[in-house]
Amino acid sequence: MSTIFTKIINNEIPSRKVYEDEDAVAFLDIDQKHAGHLLVVPRSEVDKFYDMSFEEFGRLMEVAHKLAGALEKATGLRTKLEIIGVDVPHTHVHLVPMGSENKLNWMTEDEIAEKVRQSVEGKT
Repeated sequence: MSTIFTKIINNEIPSRKVYEDEDAVAFLDIDQKHAGHLLVVPRSEVDKFYDMSFEEFGRLMEVAHKLAGALEKATGLRTKLEIIGVDVPHTHVHLVPMGSENKLNWMTEDEIAEKVRQSVEGKT
């Protein structure tokens, strides 16, 4: 049975995607710890990150690295990376802007997602 992340990847469930390539997809977390909280998810449905091949895990970290910089550029806040892996049985990385929570409260989730997309594409 597909995880909720696989359903998001396959566009069966709406999301605010900010990035996707052949290996991974990133979107705003529905349960925002701080405004701009992203999830980076591999397309392959692997429960635990340590069950991924080194190549798959390395590629996931490359995407997270790229997006962390884009997120920081878009928000002006330092980005924290977490691998928690207990809520959905599909490996995923949390990227969370840290700092003044009020700094982003004036922006909607759609505005934050668009700023991150533009930062990834080098448009900001």
